Amino acid sequence: MNYLKIKKTKTLNIVSSMLVIFLMMGCSIRIIAPYDSVTDEKIAELQVETITKLIEWERTNPVPPLKDEYAFYDNAETVVAILIARNKDVKKSENINDQLTLIQENFTTLKKAHKTNLLSPDVIKQIQGDFMAQFNAVQKFQMALKRYEEKNK
Repeated sequence: MNYLKIKKTKTLNIVSSMLVIFLMMGCSIRIIAPYDSVTDEKIAELQVETITKLIEWERTNPVPPLKDEYAFYDNAETVVAILIARNKDVKKSENINDQLTLIQENFTTLKKAHKTNLLSPDVIKQIQGDFMAQFNAVQKFQMALKRYEEKNK
């Protein structure tokens, strides 16, 4: 047990020493992925398209059949899949990929609800709120990254 404590303390000392050296050398340590303007722009466009479509469906009773909305779903699924692929290989981009995966799962859930005719105006309002929260989370994260990079140029 004392061996683990000593090893942990020794590791902390080494890490602390390395951090001090990096700071003295003027090196910056990046703990999150850099700002990506393409992700930011594409997620903003997808948010507008999605919320517009949900508002349109909320007014239309009944919601148009799924076969009439394949273009919407195909576009949304493609954009999210491309953004996930784009960010997958970027170091330290787990946060953004987690958020994009949630958006992807929401589109899957929406499509299933649409397929089974479960899209009432109340359900659409709920789904709209969920999408807004997820899109806003991605955009806030991207804005924070952008501000950080502008500040530290």
